Amino acid sequence: MKNVQLSKRMKFVADFITPGNILADIGTDHGFIPIHMVLEGKTDKAYALDINKGPLARADEHIKEYGLSEKIETRLSDGLHKLNANEAQTVLIAGMGGSLIIKILSEGEHALEGVNELVLSPHTEADLVREFLGKSDFIIDREGMVYDAEKYYVVIGARRRKAGESGIYAHMRTIELPEGISEEVFEALCIKYGRLLLCEKNQVLRDFLVKEKNKYNIIYNELSNNKSETGVKRQHEVSNILEQIDIALSIL
Repeated sequence: MKNVQLSKRMKFVADFITPGNILADIGTDHGFIPIHMVLEGKTDKAYALDINKGPLARADEHIKEYGLSEKIETRLSDGLHKLNANEAQTVLIAGMGGSLIIKILSEGEHALEGVNELVLSPHTEADLVREFLGKSDFIIDREGMVYDAEKYYVVIGARRRKAGESGIYAHMRTIELPEGISEEVFEALCIKYGRLLLCEKNQVLRDFLVKEKNKYNIIYNELSNNKSETGVKRQHEVSNILEQIDIALSIL
């Protein structure tokens, strides 16, 4: 049977999943990634979980359409609540904000027993997700960024820590910093934009930052005539953001 057609973003996310791992897709929506993984022979078993009955019903329909009901099990679940320990090896959480991803992982700690891989794609607050992982039993070993349907998406791959490993990243890649940029400033940028993306001089991140710079320049100029306390405070915040962007671009 012909494989399901994934969007560019979804295919990019799916490629982060280690072949052979049993997958739990949290917030599965239409169930397309588990279907894709099974049809490609990259997993023999998957769980598709969603908090909403409508999307889960659609996922069920698609799974039945492809004849995969014996290999993909759907569950109505708030986050990881209905996933049992040692059922999955990879947990995928994509398509939601960073704070919600952190909430799901924190409240679903029981289900992470036996899980050796997290694939996370926060639409916002990726920095908070990185900080959270730095204090967790998982460590980031892969990062990517993709542009699809006029939006930019970050994907973070994390694995179980090994004995003696600490910090946020498994690979503390170094890079020759531009003159005047301290290690402290660089470390802050690594949390905000991703150490691996910065060190590999990721082109998609560069494109994103160029657009962000243009956006915040417009905001800064619009605030220039606002002399209120709130306006001046906001202008200062935007100025700091622009400074961060410029430093990051000088590294890329």
